[in-house]
Amino acid sequence: MGRFAGQVQSELPDSVPPPGAWTLRLRTLDDMGTRGIRPALLVLLGAVAIVLCIACGNVANLMLARGAARSKEVAIRAALGADRWALARPLLVESVLLAVAGGALGLALASGWGRS
Repeated sequence: MGRFAGQVQSELPDSVPPPGAWTLRLRTLDDMGTRGIRPALLVLLGAVAIVLCIACGNVANLMLARGAARSKEVAIRAALGADRWALARPLLVESVLLAVAGGALGLALASGWGRS
């Protein structure tokens, strides 16, 4: 911008004040649009992050409770001779399906939210 200011000064010496009497400053469109509400947006971002952490904690707690409820089933399978992979596979598949379903639902909601 300094080079541009010098060029403007050299091309229009009569209509531009001398150097040092004015400056050029760049601001992003994002900064201009959110200047007054930036603190409120940061507070909102923090609140959303806290709600997301609470939701993740709830899902983790539900999965732990479900795993504890299936302890008898796992014990019976282990007693019948199932190896570790055979014991872990159903639990892993259930967790991955839950994660994929949650991610797909989140993407669907986010894409629908952005269109309206």
